[in-house]
Amino acid sequence: MDYQVQENNIVTETENFTSNINLDDNEITYTDSEDNSVAISIDDPDLKFVENVDGTIVYENEEEGYSVDNQILDGGFRQLFSIESESSPKTYKIDLKLDEGSKLVEKNGLYFVENSEGEIIFTLVKHGLQIVRKLY
Repeated sequence: MDYQVQENNIVTETENFTSNINLDDNEITYTDSEDNSVAISIDDPDLKFVENVDGTIVYENEEEGYSVDNQILDGGFRQLFSIESESSPKTYKIDLKLDEGSKLVEKNGLYFVENSEGEIIFTLVKHGLQIVRKLY
């Protein structure tokens, strides 16, 4: 995906969405064409920005032995965790910020973000965030 570097942010803008990766806070904010947004970050103050590899934003916690690659995709984003040793953490706390009125819901082991009207606007999957497109 095409992106722009703006101060400490990597910004991707298309007709369907805008995404922003804040390099200092390891936070991805994704806003769809209907102005629904979600922000996700890893709760680890020792996770530091390392490099931008063709739009893949790499963070690393050298002491804990893991890294996270953030990638913006057409229709969502993903975070890829690289666990580098047996002593690396096996679980991670991920912070999720939603628009006012939106909520995270679980249905049959799957997670969705619903807006204030109860419509599913985002789907959270093990491999990233997928956007539910309305077909009408």
